[in-house]
Formats: sequence, C-alpha cells, structure tokens
Amino acid sequence: KYLAKNPSKRIESAIKELNLEPLSKEELEKIIDEVLERERNVGKVVGIVMSKVRGKADPREVVEIVKKKLKS
Repeated sequence: KYLAKNPSKRIESAIKELNLEPLSKEELEKIIDEVLERERNVGKVVGIVMSKVRGKADPREVVEIVKKKLKS
C-alpha cells in the first residue's frame, strides 16, 4: 500500500520509513537476553522473541542464538 500511495519512493526508502529493516545481531541478542531472564523453555523463548521482533529476525537465527545461550 505504501508504495502504491507513494509511487516516487524507492523500496529502500520505504523500508527505512516503515521501520522494516532487520534487527542487528546485537539488537536481537539483547531482546533474547531480556526474555531469558524470565523464561528458560526454548520454544516459549523463541515464541516470545518472535512476537517482539515482528518479522525483523530469521526464526532459525533466533533458535540458534537461544540454544547457544541456554547451553552456556
């Protein structure tokens, strides 16, 4: 819809303006750490994190980071 209403905009600028850029690994790890403070079940942690990031992170990366952090 955004690009249809703003045909002069480029995709890159639309992504920035709509705040759709993927999270950095550091930002993602910070969110995961916050969730791990109160939950330790992998499935629940991943679900909570994915609801917080709203599509700005790859679920496989989230699972991988969560498993690494739970092992340490």
